[in-house]
Amino acid sequence: MSAFVMEIMPNKASGEETWLTWYKECKKRYGKRDANILFVKAWGVRGGKSSPANTAYFRDEMQGYGIKIDGGTAIADILDIGHDVFDSLGNIFKIGKIAVLVTGGIVLLGGAFLIFNIARKPEVAIRAVAATKGM
Repeated sequence: MSAFVMEIMPNKASGEETWLTWYKECKKRYGKRDANILFVKAWGVRGGKSSPANTAYFRDEMQGYGIKIDGGTAIADILDIGHDVFDSLGNIFKIGKIAVLVTGGIVLLGGAFLIFNIARKPEVAIRAVAATKGM
């Protein structure tokens, strides 16, 4: 291991930004594979599991780099479940938003088509309205 890795390697008291910065620098210098190996070793040796860096945000970020980190405590695991639930709810609302936009677009296109046909043949629309008055 080079002097660089040892000099700035985070410790148990380091926050998530320090760990992330160190990991990204290792990745830049040594490549993803070696940086992941270094990170996992340092995380275990330096007590990362019980450090303040072990947050849901940090675990999500590191999972994006291919590193799975455990919550470490029962409370962290419960908070992770809550985090996952809120992520799922967020995804549901995104899907709902898209569904509303698609439905609104279909309704607008249908309305535009109706107005176009009424403007093109107003006598047909007048007869249709007159025919429904008797119902």
